[in-house]
This record gives sequence, structure tokens and C-alpha cells, in this order.
Amino acid sequence: MDSVDALARFLRLAATARLYANRQPATVSAHSLGAHFLQYSLEIVGSMESLSAAQNVVLLAPCTRAAGHKEWLSKVHPKGQVFVTFNAEDAVLFGAFVADGSQMKLGVEPGSDLLDSRAVRYVSFTRAAMTFGGHRYFVAESGQKLQKRALKLFGRMFRSLPDFELSEHPNDVYLSCDADRLTCYMAAPADPSAGGPS
Repeated sequence: MDSVDALARFLRLAATARLYANRQPATVSAHSLGAHFLQYSLEIVGSMESLSAAQNVVLLAPCTRAAGHKEWLSKVHPKGQVFVTFNAEDAVLFGAFVADGSQMKLGVEPGSDLLDSRAVRYVSFTRAAMTFGGHRYFVAESGQKLQKRALKLFGRMFRSLPDFELSEHPNDVYLSCDADRLTCYMAAPADPSAGGPS
């Protein structure tokens, strides 16, 4: 709980600092268990409002339960977009799945009950993982480089930009997206019927 309170205080401080910095766009990113802290910090007074000062909110390999994620994620309203990245090959989150009584993690598979919002994008890194264990696919390990698509996507996310502009096609960034563009893929989906080019 101390960590959750500290994160809530940090979010309020960051939102205030952003006002003093001429409203400089900022992105809030939470990796793995950090997404779990972020989820619980939303219960602290002022956290949701502070998080709303962010341009983008990025959940990288979130170690939160996939079941019911729609309920708490619907409270997150940044000025830009919410990104939820996942990878079915994430061995670290598989360990969390076992330790948590077989509760599927959002960073492995968000399931079929997704938060359908124009501001939310689920991004699949399944079959596109660069690193052993598939938990740090957003980091270039020694001797490896991020794929150009991944580098472009993360560059936009962390610079507080949309993943693609209205003048662009989603395939300028992603390999493909579902027809509703709620879920986009950095590699070909295992099931060809899921996520054809859009």
C-alpha cells in the first residue's frame, strides 16, 4: 500500500509539474508489476485526475489480471491514447500466472472482453518478441536492435504522439490490425482469421 500511495503522490506531482512546464506533453508508462501499482493507485483520491494530465498511458507487459481489466482501465482517460501491450510468449508473466492461481495476465492475453474505446489500442507482440522470455520486447538487448516497426511505435508512444496520424494507414506502423483497429499486431497473428490487414 505504501508503494501505491507513493505512486499516487508522484502522479499528482507530475501533473502539477506539467502545468508549470507550459503544458509540455508527457506519457505515463508502467511495466509489468508497475501496471498493478497503477491499477490500485486509481483508488487514491486525485490519481485519476492526475493521470488525465498525461498525453499517453502505456501499459507494457502488464502484470495485472486480464479478467475484469475493462472495469479499471475504463477509468484511465489521458488526453491521447492508452496502449496495452501483450505477448503470449511472455515467460515471466507465465510465472505470475502460476503463482496467482492460474489467473491469466493482461500482458499475456487480454482475452475477448476488451475495452472498446477509440482511445485504447491493444498491441500484440506475440511472435515478434526479440528477447528471451518475451518480457522486455521494448528494449534492445546487447547485440540486438529493435525491429523498425517496434522502434517507430515506441518512439511515438513515449514522445506523447498517437501511434498513427489520420493521414497515415495503420500498416505504416503495425503489420496489421483488426477491422475495428482495437487490436493491432507487430507480427502475423497465429490465427490468420484474427487480425487481417486493415
